[in-house]
Order: sequence, then structure tokens, then C-alpha cells
Amino acid sequence: MNIKFLGPVPPHELDQLYKKHHIFALPTQGENFGHAIFDAFCNGKPVVISDQTPWTQLAEHHAGWEIPLSQKKAFISCLQQAIDWNHSTYKEWSNGAHQLAVQFVAGSNINDQYKKLFF
Repeated sequence: MNIKFLGPVPPHELDQLYKKHHIFALPTQGENFGHAIFDAFCNGKPVVISDQTPWTQLAEHHAGWEIPLSQKKAFISCLQQAIDWNHSTYKEWSNGAHQLAVQFVAGSNINDQYKKLFF
């Protein structure tokens, strides 16, 4: 298993970065939305995140896991599970992550919200 902390990544490099990796891990202490998490979903990347975000029930959607920060062994277990996936299982979870993003956008009436904000 290789885990590498990259620090800040310029936005124009994100697409290539997502293409090179299989999952997205963010054990954050808190997010009010989690744009980086949503970007991972949009790119079909299952996530391993803390339970300090609004993203919940991820395993049910085959989109990842949300784990309490106090449960370090659970983070390791989920990472190991992802490492052990075969190609078919990875594609299933990748599709689950992408579908979660699609469903969020479809249910958010984002176009109407932008029209109210700017027009």
C-alpha cells in the first residue's frame, strides 16, 4: 500500500491526479459540504472520510465510507478493503461514487438556485 500526502494541488492538475488514483481519503475534522469529496465522487473515486461531513451512508451506495476519527483501525480496514478489490468490484464502487454525484446534482435544483442568486 502506498499513501502519499501531496498537500495543496492546483485545480488545473486535479483531473490528472484523479486519473492516477483509485480512492480519495480525507480524515477531516469538519466540512460543511466537502467540495474535494464531491470532486472525488464526480471523478468516480470512492472515498474514505471522517463522519464530520454531511456525506453519509456511503457504503450503502458503494461510494465509500464515513468513519469516526476515533476509529483509526476502521480507517485502516476500509483502506485494506479497497486495496483488495478486484477490477470488477472497483468498477462497481467507482460507479457508485459517480452516481452519488449525479443524484446529488439531479436533486439539488442547482439551476434554479443560480437563477435566483444572479437574476
